[in-house]
Amino acid sequence: AAGQETPGIVVQMRRGGFLTGTITGYEGGPLAGAEVRTMVQPPNASGNPWQWEWQLRQTAPALTDKEGRFRVEGLTPGPYIVRFEAPGHRVVTKLDVAVPEGADGGPLDVKLEKGLQITGVVVDAAGEPIPDVNLWTNVVATGTGAARGQTSIRNATTDAKGAFLLDQLEPGKYSLSVNADGFANRNLSDVDAGTTDLRIVLEKGLSISGRVLLPDGSPAGNLWVSAQGGNGNSQNDRTGEDGTFTIENLPEGVYTVRTNTGGAFRFGGGKDEGPSLMPAIQEGVPAGTKNLELRLLAGAAIEGRVTDESGNPIPGAMILARSIGEDVTTSGFGRTDENGEFRVTGLEPGRRVAVNVSHGDYGPLPGQEVDSDSTGLSFVLPPKPEQPDVPEVPELPTPR
Repeated sequence: AAGQETPGIVVQMRRGGFLTGTITGYEGGPLAGAEVRTMVQPPNASGNPWQWEWQLRQTAPALTDKEGRFRVEGLTPGPYIVRFEAPGHRVVTKLDVAVPEGADGGPLDVKLEKGLQITGVVVDAAGEPIPDVNLWTNVVATGTGAARGQTSIRNATTDAKGAFLLDQLEPGKYSLSVNADGFANRNLSDVDAGTTDLRIVLEKGLSISGRVLLPDGSPAGNLWVSAQGGNGNSQNDRTGEDGTFTIENLPEGVYTVRTNTGGAFRFGGGKDEGPSLMPAIQEGVPAGTKNLELRLLAGAAIEGRVTDESGNPIPGAMILARSIGEDVTTSGFGRTDENGEFRVTGLEPGRRVAVNVSHGDYGPLPGQEVDSDSTGLSFVLPPKPEQPDVPEVPELPTPR
């Protein structure tokens, strides 16, 4: 209880580590006010920089002093990602920076190279500047850096004259995503870093609006509806309680409009107890269409349980069910709950489905075919195979 002493409990505090270092610029002098951002390194960080790039950008930075020196304190011991940046310079990101307990993980002395830019203006069809346009870059191919986690996601907003500046870029080619309210979104590819006076013309955007209904004709609220065009443009909207939606900022063209089903892909585990529904799909919808009606279809569901070889339930197992046949249109996902039970919805009635069950702590299980309305299914996962010991390679003597 509050205020009551509990004897016999010992709390051991670990001493935090820290990082120090110096940042210099491309001209050789120290950089004052350069930013240093740190975050605990997640698994497989080197293979998937997009996983952590945005999160790292949101962390509060430490700033260098007039001598370019920095110090970051209070770090939990372990591996870190450290990002260094300053205006006009390329960003440097270091992976696997080990921070020991109560000691310095540095010193990290970093020289930032000169960054490249993409500059230009965004205008409408009449040539008038468009302010407050959002621009994003994504790497298409870079000559240096990307494979080592040097991601080059940058964003900018046009000023009152429609001008923009994307800075701190690595050499290479970029794709640009350009978005403005009331205008059709535009994507540009293969834009070279260093490009100046790029002129981007946006056309007025069109919309597709309509209503989504459940199989019984009642409105289907809180569902995502997407429009996918052959030109690579894709936009979406969520239905209101009355089932209505409006997908905006579409270029001219023909789109495939589809809903999701509201079925749960439950990353945290748990059965999908909702109705089994299949998505509504309408092809060949021109931009500008109004009063489009989409009706969800009644779907089938599979139910069962996943255990280990001793009969113990396995929570968090992944269930993938996919229709079998050349005209495959549906698939369902789910995870087992704390009792090892699952229910996967959104399957096509009257079809056979291939079911795959997996869990990272257990061995593989061959896929099985079942009916799309099967219940009482039982899957037993085998133990995870032991990894063979890798023999040590003897050190060869140095030739004399």
